[in-house]
Amino acid sequence: MSTVLRSSLPRILLMVIVPYMMLLGGTLNVAVYPALQLLNVVLLGMAFAAWGLARIQGRWTWHITAVDTAVLVWIAVIAVVTLVNADEARRALIVVPYLMMLTVAWYVLHDALYNGVLTRGQVSDMALITGITFTFTALLEVSQPTLLPSGFFGLRRLAGLTGNPNLLSAILVPVIGLAAGRAWAARGRVRVVMGAFTVVALGVMVLTYSRGGWIAAAAVIGMLILLWLVDRGWTSPAKLAAAWKRARTWQRGLAAAVLAGIVLVGIAGLVVVMDSLDDPGRDTDLRTYLWEAAWQNFTEHPVFGSGAYSTPRMLLDRASTPPRTAQTHAHNYPLQVLSEFGILGGAAMALAMALLVRAGVQAWRGALTSRDRHLIAGGWAAVVGFGVHLLFDLAAWTPFVAMHGVIALIVMTASPTPTPRRRVVGRVQSIVVGVVIVGVLGGTLWMNPYATRNLEILSEAEATGEWLVAADAFEDLQAVDPRQPVYYWSPAMLWAMAAYRDQDPALARRAYDAFGEAAALGMESAASHANMAALAAQFGDLDAAAEHLDAVMRFAWMSVPMRLSVAERAEAWGLPEIARAAWASLLEDERVETYGLPLDRRVAASEGARTLAVLPLPDELTALQTLIDGDPAGALAELEAHPEWHTARAHALRAIAAKLAGIDPAPYMRAIERGDNSSDSVSWILLARDVVADKPLDGWVDIRDGARLDVRNEPASSMIATLHFFRPTFARMIVPQFAYDNRDLAIGALVDFLRERP
Repeated sequence: MSTVLRSSLPRILLMVIVPYMMLLGGTLNVAVYPALQLLNVVLLGMAFAAWGLARIQGRWTWHITAVDTAVLVWIAVIAVVTLVNADEARRALIVVPYLMMLTVAWYVLHDALYNGVLTRGQVSDMALITGITFTFTALLEVSQPTLLPSGFFGLRRLAGLTGNPNLLSAILVPVIGLAAGRAWAARGRVRVVMGAFTVVALGVMVLTYSRGGWIAAAAVIGMLILLWLVDRGWTSPAKLAAAWKRARTWQRGLAAAVLAGIVLVGIAGLVVVMDSLDDPGRDTDLRTYLWEAAWQNFTEHPVFGSGAYSTPRMLLDRASTPPRTAQTHAHNYPLQVLSEFGILGGAAMALAMALLVRAGVQAWRGALTSRDRHLIAGGWAAVVGFGVHLLFDLAAWTPFVAMHGVIALIVMTASPTPTPRRRVVGRVQSIVVGVVIVGVLGGTLWMNPYATRNLEILSEAEATGEWLVAADAFEDLQAVDPRQPVYYWSPAMLWAMAAYRDQDPALARRAYDAFGEAAALGMESAASHANMAALAAQFGDLDAAAEHLDAVMRFAWMSVPMRLSVAERAEAWGLPEIARAAWASLLEDERVETYGLPLDRRVAASEGARTLAVLPLPDELTALQTLIDGDPAGALAELEAHPEWHTARAHALRAIAAKLAGIDPAPYMRAIERGDNSSDSVSWILLARDVVADKPLDGWVDIRDGARLDVRNEPASSMIATLHFFRPTFARMIVPQFAYDNRDLAIGALVDFLRERP
């Protein structure tokens, strides 16, 4: 191999594979799908092998980095906290390899940078390559008619390749900072191109409708302005005044216009953010209940926390999330650290932040050229914005997002004049880094066949219907990993469905025990208790059923559909006290006002519900009742009399009522595009499209169909299994015996009415 190729190969592989990891390899799918795991191992192995070969042949030297001390402190903190919280060690084993690989990426990229294989600009370009890809694929969504308007002013909420607007915003925040720094450092056409991309990326950020992203982007812009002033030497009012006097008239006018624009945009952004705080499905409860749960957990475990990656379990226990919103983090980095690692973790976090700030200041002051200083400024802006975003979300738990943050930190803190390590320390570091790489990649290879087998069993069960055979096949996986709860949950669901199909109490008992094992290992939730309640009722233990229904109420205090199912099942099983408590919790809860409980047939059919005061129907749901009563023209007239009802649901009801009344629904369908939409509006828009197009409503399947493994609109157990334990399982989460219906209550009533029409 030629000397030129040998010296270039590590750079080429790093410039290709690191962006690949930030585009695909670091996504959650890799943790779930075995084929992608193998691809990652191969590509990462190639990159690390090329790096290792280059450092051996080139006699590279390890150098000191900004957070070396903090890394050692964090290793000690994680070890102590894991020992104290030994019951959560299984979860620690999930997240620690991820943290180890991020740390390895930090050191490998620094090593390549300090030994001349990469430049600071090339490190920045790794994030920009992916940022440009994410930005322009997101822009393609603007013109896609199949996407639904769910942003503001009727605009589409962009998500791009991430599939999640919040993840896209988390990526764009550091990318905007790095792109601005690249434009500042460049000259000529490159500056124009990177400046234009920065503006486009800001536009895409606006269309993500991520309020945390907006605030973080504002922090990026603010930091860039501050560093520009420092770079110009305008660091005091007197110096600013002197510069103003020296400026020409057009320069003053331009500066005033830019300042006025920033103020106006800031005011407009603040108004939009404040106005959105009570949007359906986007109110402040989405964050505050997670923050409160994390803070409460910290106050109960103040010194050592509750263990690495214990937040998912804690949120299921304390925040009582409905099963379809199985959160994995507290949406706030400091609170997550305090909750999981206590004061020890908080101190380690503060130390790391202090070291990073010090290194960033030293890099800025020690920059050898103005170009390097401006790249560092971009890194500073990216890191500040990324840090602000971590106060509102924790998308960095996703590897491809975290890598953007790592690259921003390297651009900000890498020393222009690095200090070599002592040779003995460098040798130890080489051994440690090598062991970590081999251990993590080797462990992935060792577990890959079992992950493959898990996926094969699920697929065979769904395709063949041989549920009992598939359930028994999980015994081999349980023997390999006896503390993996998903390996108990999946056969439990299979036995439960067979028990429902065959009306077999013995199978119900077997499923009950397996769900209990899964719950004990970390999958306890409203769903596990609902399943165990239904199975206990099937094999005749009503006392156990009652206990589990009580637990469902405790876990799912925010879930209207779940509590409604509890009330219905309790009445059906002869548990009137629990039924009455469930009805009372629903009908006395001001948060359920907009759900339209009186429209649900279960409420009308329940003797217990009729003894309580039923909430009145809000806004456009009164017109829905008129429609269901058989008067579509009257419903449309009622809706037209209230132009202030301008949500997607209201426009969808207008379109459906017009269609049934023989009136052209097209104007109302167009109004949907301009309505105030949220993610909760999607089902209404889809239903209106189907009705207006005279499509059969077979796609709106009966949730109670016990013969389906994958049911549309049912909460996916993969939300817990995949996000908590990185193992897929069936989309069905609630056993058919529980008769759980997760549809919007008003949509459910309307679909039932439309199906029964002659």
